[in-house]
Amino acid sequence: MLRAWARRSLATGQPVAVAVVTSGRGVLVASRADGRPPWTFPGGKIRDGESPAAAAVRELAEETGVAGTPVGEIGRRVHPATGVLIVYVAVRAAGAAPGARDGSGLGEVRWASLALADALMPEMDESVREHLAAIIGEVDGLPGTARA
Repeated sequence: MLRAWARRSLATGQPVAVAVVTSGRGVLVASRADGRPPWTFPGGKIRDGESPAAAAVRELAEETGVAGTPVGEIGRRVHPATGVLIVYVAVRAAGAAPGARDGSGLGEVRWASLALADALMPEMDESVREHLAAIIGEVDGLPGTARA
């Protein structure tokens, strides 16, 4: 029996897990080497038998070298252009300084404020934006300042 997130009645292709990683430094964002889209969150295809949370943490480590702990699912949607199911997973960073790993398809990997993430990813899913606003939103009237 297929899990609800893996059902392909509405989506086509293999589902994708996206790690929305936060820390006291902000949210982890990465530029894509192919520029499509220019900026993104770490993530990739969910393997058979793998949960979205496990896939998000695996992809995070493979692409950026950052270890993380899944906190919960933020939301999901069928991508309007590709028809692929995307599952957004909240992840808390644990340790390592981020950097693009060889073969990851990523360019720059960095921590960003909410304001910067909004500017870099203007088509960010609204459930992700709301999650980030609650975690790293404005502090003392300073847009995108990370909370301690």
